[in-house]
Amino acid sequence: MEIEKTGEFDKDTKKLTAKDKERLDKVISEIVYSNKKGKQMHHLKDVFSIRFDNKRLVYQLIEKENKLILLMLKSREGVYEYLK
Repeated sequence: MEIEKTGEFDKDTKKLTAKDKERLDKVISEIVYSNKKGKQMHHLKDVFSIRFDNKRLVYQLIEKENKLILLMLKSREGVYEYLK
């Protein structure tokens, strides 16, 4: 599966510790290799969120293209504020 990262995701993860980045990689691997899906965001097609500590990893899963796009890693409020 092809994995893409948005600029917003890169910005959100820039200040994570090495340990947190490792844990985030494990969550992403679970999504890719075990088809673990988070909660679907009702107003956006193929967009899901999964909890990571006190934040939400928001991603788009395009199964037809076998692609995972990592959109952002923000607090719950931050996600909805960004998507307004």
